Amino acid sequence: MQPSEDSRSWQNPVDNKTMAVSKSVENPAPGNFDESQLFDLQMLGQGDQIQVCEDGTLPYSGVVDTSAPSLGIIWIRLEGLGERRLIFCTDYRLRRDRTKQWDLTVLPSCEQEPHGG
Repeated sequence: MQPSEDSRSWQNPVDNKTMAVSKSVENPAPGNFDESQLFDLQMLGQGDQIQVCEDGTLPYSGVVDTSAPSLGIIWIRLEGLGERRLIFCTDYRLRRDRTKQWDLTVLPSCEQEPHGG
């Protein structure tokens, strides 16, 4: 295992992809997720089932259409009509549940300006 640039996680190659292992008390995983594994966007493949959570809500669910991990973006096809949606993932948590569905949590950006006056 090699320490990553972020000293809080370790990276381990898995099938030529990166898996970051992290244990966070602040952000515990939901009950059906392995609490120790956070994945890199490179783990996503075309056709993977995914749920995207932003600001504590689940606005999007569908399948991965295209991903650009180096840019921090993925395109998904939404359930239902199959509309394509661009998801910006500069700050995110990506987990895979025991049924092999991906769960992507997009975290609020630290660069957002405060609301108000």
